[in-house]
Amino acid sequence: MVGKNILKVLIKIFLITVILEIIVFNFRHWESISFPQLKKPIVRVEQGIEPIGKNQYKVVNTDEAYLDLVGVRGNFKNLYFNCQPETGIITNVTIMADDAANSAGLNLGDEVIVSTVSRSNFLRLHLNGVSNYIRIKINEQNGFSFFLDDPEINVVVPMFISWIRMCVVFLLLVLIKTFSPNSVVYAERMTIDKIWKKCGLIIFIGLHIVSILFISQLILPNKSMQDAIDNGGWPAYGQYNELSDALEKGQVFLDRKPPKSLENATNPYDGAIRWNSVVVEGNEHFDLDYAYFEGRYYSYFGPVPAILFFIPYKLFTGTQCRTWDVVTLCTILFCLASFGLIYVIGKRYFSNLSYGIYLLMSSFYFWGSAVIYLVYTGNVYSLPIISSLLFGTLGLTMWIAARKDGYLRKQYLLIGSFLIALIIGSRPQLAIILFLAFPIFGKEIIEEREFFSKKGVINTLLVIIPFLIIGCSMMWYNYARFHSPFDFGANYNLTSNDMTHRGFIFDRFFLGVFCYLLQPLNISPKYPFMHIVNTSNDYLGFTNIEFLFGGFFAINTLALCCLLVFKMKKKLKEHGIYAISVASMVMAIVIMLLDIQMAGLTQRYMSDFGWLIILSAIIPIFMLEEIAKEHKLQKAFWQILSMLTGVCVCLNLWTLLIPERYFSLLSIRPTLFYVIKYLLFF
Repeated sequence: MVGKNILKVLIKIFLITVILEIIVFNFRHWESISFPQLKKPIVRVEQGIEPIGKNQYKVVNTDEAYLDLVGVRGNFKNLYFNCQPETGIITNVTIMADDAANSAGLNLGDEVIVSTVSRSNFLRLHLNGVSNYIRIKINEQNGFSFFLDDPEINVVVPMFISWIRMCVVFLLLVLIKTFSPNSVVYAERMTIDKIWKKCGLIIFIGLHIVSILFISQLILPNKSMQDAIDNGGWPAYGQYNELSDALEKGQVFLDRKPPKSLENATNPYDGAIRWNSVVVEGNEHFDLDYAYFEGRYYSYFGPVPAILFFIPYKLFTGTQCRTWDVVTLCTILFCLASFGLIYVIGKRYFSNLSYGIYLLMSSFYFWGSAVIYLVYTGNVYSLPIISSLLFGTLGLTMWIAARKDGYLRKQYLLIGSFLIALIIGSRPQLAIILFLAFPIFGKEIIEEREFFSKKGVINTLLVIIPFLIIGCSMMWYNYARFHSPFDFGANYNLTSNDMTHRGFIFDRFFLGVFCYLLQPLNISPKYPFMHIVNTSNDYLGFTNIEFLFGGFFAINTLALCCLLVFKMKKKLKEHGIYAISVASMVMAIVIMLLDIQMAGLTQRYMSDFGWLIILSAIIPIFMLEEIAKEHKLQKAFWQILSMLTGVCVCLNLWTLLIPERYFSLLSIRPTLFYVIKYLLFF
C-alpha cells in the first residue's frame, strides 16, 4: 500500500516537473512569440574595433570598442548577440540603447556572453517605447578577436529543455514533499525498524554521497592541483606523500632539500628577510608551507592521515595516493558517521524523536559543519580537518552507544577512545573533545562508579590507554623533530607571516569572533549574488585573514538554536543531555579562540568548531519537537524547521559559486558557472 502511494506521488511530481520545465522555465520562449517582428539591424563598427575577416573583428582600442546596431526602429524587447572569441569562451559586454524616456541613451548594464552556453546569446531588454539603436561595448583588452553572427532584435527565443534541471527540480519537489508537515516521516519514530525507513535512509544518504562526489571534482583536482605539484607551482599540495615516504624510511624530516642560503637568513620565518636572503642574495628558491627547522624541511601536518591512508595505499598499489581522493573518502565516511552520531543521540536521550527530524538534523549536522569548503578544495590543508571531524564524530558515536541494557560495552569504549585519540596526530586542537567523556559518562562516573573506582578500573583503562599510547607517540615524534614534546611545528611554517613572533593579543578576539560568527553575508543582486565579505577593521595589528564567506551564524542561522540550551536547562537535564550540549558549545568557543590566536581567520577553520556548535544546537531542537507535540504545534514546528534546514543547506552549497574564492568555478570551469546561471534564472 505504501509503495503504491509513493508511486502515485512520484508520478504527480514528475508531471509537475515537466509542466514547470516546458512552461515556467521556458517562459522567455512563450513571451518572445508575441514580440513585434523587426528587420535585421546594420552592424556599424566604431574606431575601437577593426574588421579582420568575414564576421571577424579585433579590439584595437578598448576604450572605444563599440558596435552599433542601427537601421532599425521599434520597441526593442530582446537582442540576439552571438559572440565567439578566438581564444577563450567569455566576452564581457555593456549594452546601451535609447528609448522614449532616454533620447540621449541609457546604459542598460553589463552582461557576459559565453560561447559554450547558447542561452547567454539571448538578452532580454527592458526599454520604454520606441528605440532607434543599440550600442554594445566589448569590454576586453586590445588584441581580443572574435567572430560575430548577425545580431537580431526581437527574435523568438528557442525552447531550452534541460534534463539536468528537470532532475534537480524533481529531486527538490520530492524532498519538499517528503519533509512537508503532513508527511509520514514525522508520524513514525526514528527507529529504523521498517523496510521503507531503511530504504529511505539509504536513498537520503546516497543523495549526500553523490553530492560529495560531484563537489569533489568541480575544480578538476587531477589537473588544477596535480599540475601545481608536478610543475613546482605549489609542491605543498603533495606534502602528505612526502611525509609518508619519509616515515617509510624511518625518518621524521622530509627528503626535500632546503636552500643553503636559508640557513644564513637572520630570521627565515620573516617573509622579507627570507626573500632577500634566498632569492635576491642567494639566487635560490625556497618552498612555501613547509616547516623549516635547523636546516631541514618537515611537515607540520599530523602524521596520522599519512599512516592510515597514504602508506597503505602506496604499499598496496606501488603508486602515490592523491590527497583530494583521501579528502573525498573521509568526507563520505564523515557523512555516514554524521547520520550515526545523530541516531545514537536520539536513540539514547529522546525516546519519541520522529524519523523526519532525525533525517533533517543529520543532514544539517553534515552540511553545517562547513565540509563543503574542505571537499571542494580537497588539498593538504583540508585533510587534517576532515579526518579529525571523522575521527571525532565516530568516536563520540561509539562512546554514546557504549551504554546498552544497563551496562557499558567495553569494545565501544576502547574504539571510541582510539578514534578520538587519533585526532592528536591530525588536528591537535580538536582533541579537546576527549573531555566530552565526562558529560557522556557523567552518571557512570558519579552515581554508578563504573570509572575511577576499583570495579571500574578496566573501563577507565580502556578509555585512557589509547590517549596515552597515541599521545606519547606524538610527544616522541615532536621531540624528535623540534626538541620539544609539545611543539607540533606549526610555528615553523614558511608562510606569508612569521608565526614564531605572532604572540597572544587579546584584542584579536574581538575581530576574530565577529568575523567567524557574526559577519553578515555580502549579497548583491547580480549572479552569483554571494561574494567574499569585507574584513576591513579598526584593529591596528597583524591578523592573518584569508577569504571569508560570512559568519557561521549568517550561513547556518539554525545553529543559533544552541542558545536555547540555557532556556531549556531543566528539561535537558531530565533527559541527561544538558551537560553534553553545554560542553560542546564551550569546546567550540575554545577551539575558535585558539584558531584566532594561533592561525588567524580562514574559511576552512570554521570546520574546526562549527560541527560542535551544530551539535549543541541539534539537542535543543530535538527538545523543541517534544514541546511542540505537547502544545499541538508540531506541524508548524516541522514546517519551520524543514524550511530553515533547507535554507542553511542551500547557503552552504551556494558558497561554491563565490567568484573571488580560491579555485573559483568562474576561472576553472566557466561554462559550468554560467550553465548554472541559466538553469536557475530564466
